[in-house]
Order: sequence, then C-alpha cells, then structure tokens
Amino acid sequence: MIFNFFVCSAVKEIPEKLEKFLKEIEFPFETRISYVDRLSGTDDEIKTQLKSAHVVIGEPHFAHLLSNPEISCPNLRWFQSTAAGLEYFMKMNPCPYFPTFAKLPFVVTRGATFYGPTMAEYCISMMIAVQRSFFKMKEVQIKLDSPYVDRDNYTKFPLLSQLTVGIMGATGSIGQDIARRLYALGCTVIGLCRRKRKEGEPIVTPQVETPVNAHLPPSELCFEEMYPILGDDEKQTSLRTFLSKADVVINVLPTTLETIHLLGGRLDSEGKEIPSPMESCKKSCIFINIGRGTIIKEDVLVDILKKGTISHAVLDVQEMEPLPSSSRLLTELSPDQVTITPHCSGWPQNGDFITPLLKENLSRFAAGMKAEESALKEGRTEEWVPDLLYIMNWKEGY
Repeated sequence: MIFNFFVCSAVKEIPEKLEKFLKEIEFPFETRISYVDRLSGTDDEIKTQLKSAHVVIGEPHFAHLLSNPEISCPNLRWFQSTAAGLEYFMKMNPCPYFPTFAKLPFVVTRGATFYGPTMAEYCISMMIAVQRSFFKMKEVQIKLDSPYVDRDNYTKFPLLSQLTVGIMGATGSIGQDIARRLYALGCTVIGLCRRKRKEGEPIVTPQVETPVNAHLPPSELCFEEMYPILGDDEKQTSLRTFLSKADVVINVLPTTLETIHLLGGRLDSEGKEIPSPMESCKKSCIFINIGRGTIIKEDVLVDILKKGTISHAVLDVQEMEPLPSSSRLLTELSPDQVTITPHCSGWPQNGDFITPLLKENLSRFAAGMKAEESALKEGRTEEWVPDLLYIMNWKEGY
C-alpha cells in the first residue's frame, strides 16, 4: 500500500522534514509526498491532492474544501494542523459537530506546541511596553519633542513581580507557556479554565515538552488559583472574581459556542444586553487578546475603553479580520487606549517549530496503521484507535 502525504502550508521546509522523519521512524509503508504552497496554490490544486491523501499536514484555512468528506477526501485518515485554532474545521458542511456521521470521517490534531513561546514573549513585551509608556515615548520622539518634559510620567510603573496576571485558557499549551514565563519573572499567575478538575486530576493538561521550555518551571507550580467557568452561576461569579483580581488579563481562548462574547455582547432571554463581566476589572487593568476576537463584541470593548473601565487593550486579534478602517477601534480610540497588531503574536520563525510534535505523531500513526494492517491479514476487523497527541474534540471545537 502507498500512503499519500499531502502538505499544504506556507512553510516550505515541511515536506523535506516530513521525508526525513518518515525515514527516521522507518515508516512501514511506501510513501508519496506532494506539496502545494497554501499562499499561492489554487483551490483546484488542493482539491486534486485531497482526493488521494491519507494524511494532510498544513494550515487549516482550506478546511472548507473537506466538506462532504466521503467525496472530497475519501481516503483521509489524519489531518495534522499547523495552527492552534480549529474553527476552520467547524465550517465544514456537513460539520462533524452535528450528529451527521456515524463515526468521524478523519482525525484532526492541532499544532498545540508551535506558538506558545512566541505568543508568551509577545504578551510579556506588551505588558512592559504599556506599563512603562514605551509607545508614548516613541510618539514624543516622532514629534521631535523632548521626552524630558514629561519624564515624571514615565517613572511610575509596577515591577513584574508586583503584578497578578490572569490567563483565560490557562490549562492549554499556549496558556501554560505564558504562565511558565510569567512565573519565572516573579508574577503571580491565576487561571481561567473550562471546568473544575476532579480529585487527583492534574491542574493543567499535560503537554509535550520542547527544548525551548526545558529550563522553565513546571506548569502545575505556576498557578496560584484556578477559576472554572463551566457551571458558573448567572452572575458569572467565578469569571468576575477572576477578572477582579488581575492587573493584566490575557485571553488565549479559542472560538467555541461557550466563548463567543464571553466578556461582553451577550443577550439575556428578553433580548437585552447582559452587562459585561469586564466591569469587574480594576481600572488599571490591561487586557491582552491573542486568542480570538470573538471573546468580546467590538462595540462593547470600545465603550469599556472610552469609559475608562480598564486602562488599555492590546489586540492582536479582532472580531473582524482584517480590521476595516471604519472600525470604532481605529476611529474612536487613541493609542493611549488601544494597541492593535495584525494577528502576528504567534509566528514560528523557522520550520523547526513543527519537529517534536510531528515526529511523535508520525510514530504513533505508523504504529496504528501497522497494527490495523496486521489485523486485516489475520481476518480481524480492527480499526485504528487514534492515540495521537492533541486530537481535536469536534463537539467542543478545540
């Protein structure tokens, strides 16, 4: 049997690395690797490769082409996404989120370990830049004014060790990567998670350790408190308590039915807007969003910033991307209130970002396919039970 691996990614080094890994793990079947550059490839080119692909590796932006998988990708067993977010797969038609399939058409694994380090460094740099008025000093320099005129305004700031930082989505790989670095810098870290842990269950989801994280403290030591939101009361007491304690709130939550407008923009049963939980924040609070813009309705966030409910927002993601020039974030807020970046906080700097996870999952996939083939030769119907790392939960959307 020939296994067809299809790489559709803007990272051109992946096919070469894939070929190397397949040899290193002694993949037990003949393989064929095809590649389409996601940025320049056409839908027709991608569709052609999907028809015969057994494994797909790449960014999930073309996931809509997997709709009606029995026709579009009849041989597909596994899709290794190079992205952390999985909302593209929820746009498949029909989507396996709904009870359309007797069994899932293929397994999706997320790029869980790829982006955390760069996103953590983004958050830390933005915390320091905002707290210490670096952007303001740059504005003064551009105007050719002397920074010494307002020098006193630049000398009042907290140390990192004086800050309590709240991470929304604390138990995932990105949340843990951020927490470990903040804790190492002396911050007090609290977390918002989906559900309360059972007795004896780890406080965070175990992750694949990578060389860049090897020197950091273990995740389970980094959180002073954890606040679950599943089962929270109507007043959102757990969420509001979490927000009230944080000097900096960092959101890394994905878009799911449970997280859309969690921080503002939801309506009650009578169609009236529910007050934003962010009203519980400290007025000095900085909000950093590197998760998804859907966590809060844009109009709500703008109003919060204009009222001074929080001091500043750093937005690497927005509810609408690319952000239109007519956005209220641009037309009604000053740089003192908001810092906007173009969804670039988590950007791997070379092809090595995929190495540890891809190699491990390839080994597991190879073992599963070999066991499945052995069972068939012996006349047994024994389908592969996926044991890959970071398998997508279609019902939860992450």
